Amino acid sequence: MIEFMVKNWIALLSLIIALTGGIPGLISLIVFYYKRPIFKFTLVNVIIGTCINPEWEKPGTAILLTGTLSNDGEKPLIPSVFDLKIKTKKGRFLFERLLMNNIEEFPSESHIIKIENPKENDLQRFRGSIDKSNPVYGHLKFIINTNLNFNDIISYKLQCMDFSGHKYYCSIKRENNNLNASMVYPKHGLTVISKK
Repeated sequence: MIEFMVKNWIALLSLIIALTGGIPGLISLIVFYYKRPIFKFTLVNVIIGTCINPEWEKPGTAILLTGTLSNDGEKPLIPSVFDLKIKTKKGRFLFERLLMNNIEEFPSESHIIKIENPKENDLQRFRGSIDKSNPVYGHLKFIINTNLNFNDIISYKLQCMDFSGHKYYCSIKRENNNLNASMVYPKHGLTVISKK
């Protein structure tokens, strides 16, 4: 197969150009590709804890990502839903979406966690467009029927599906949060206070 492609690369290139509408079609494809939305999520904090669901036999895991949604592309991004996949030492996991309520409690032995207006800052509920000059701040909450430990997580992959069904991906590397520190994120409405 490779030998065929090497011998006939000019014919194959001509066929591709012809199928895309000639040179103007090829230029249109290139312009469309570079003007597409470029989805980004800047992670500022992660909260991972145990989640109890009456439908599950054993406790699972809840994860709250706090961060900033942005778009570095030329065209606006109009998100519909967000999904989360996590790569761990045990394998890959797809989390379920969970909408935030008016009051969210995160019991912790080591921290006091406060979220201002969780329902309004829930990025799953965001209905608008994101462009270069309008980032969006908030939280994304997910759950899974598997017990995971923060130290097992290697990376996060956030998927944004827009209103027309196109999917955009953003990989987020796990960084060690300073679990003993107190942090305030005013734009995101998150305060984490150490009890120690």
